[in-house]
Amino acid sequence: MKQFESQRLGLIEFREEDVITFPHGLIGFASLNRFVLVSDPRLTPFLWLQSLDDPAVCFLVVNPFLIFPDYEIDTELDPALRNEIGAVEELEVLTIVTVAEEFSDSTVNLLGPLIINRKRRLGFQIALTDSNYCTRHPLFSQASPEGSRQAV
Repeated sequence: MKQFESQRLGLIEFREEDVITFPHGLIGFASLNRFVLVSDPRLTPFLWLQSLDDPAVCFLVVNPFLIFPDYEIDTELDPALRNEIGAVEELEVLTIVTVAEEFSDSTVNLLGPLIINRKRRLGFQIALTDSNYCTRHPLFSQASPEGSRQAV
């Protein structure tokens, strides 16, 4: 087991096989490539995505399909990226949550989902095109996000 001191989470332990490499980083964080997902049973279904390159960078993430069952992802991915991402059955989709002072006002970025292949330990943030989704969709909205894109 390895240890890492996160500014937000304190000391976390992880195995090297838990590390997810984002070869292109995340949007706005291109130089950060190594992350781990950290679960906290008190926050289920949310997870933390902790950067191992910068102890100050940690994102709250969630599987969007648990909250927005109609959420769909554009399939118009670059063929090279699709090969790098891997088979659909190996993929996990997460979206970054922006936590508001009043948690019920928090939003989720449905326009820039994270696609993670845990088997290959690779992750990518994609920017959906031709989409009605937005980067700050209300997390607790009663309305489903707009869009009609097919799952990866």
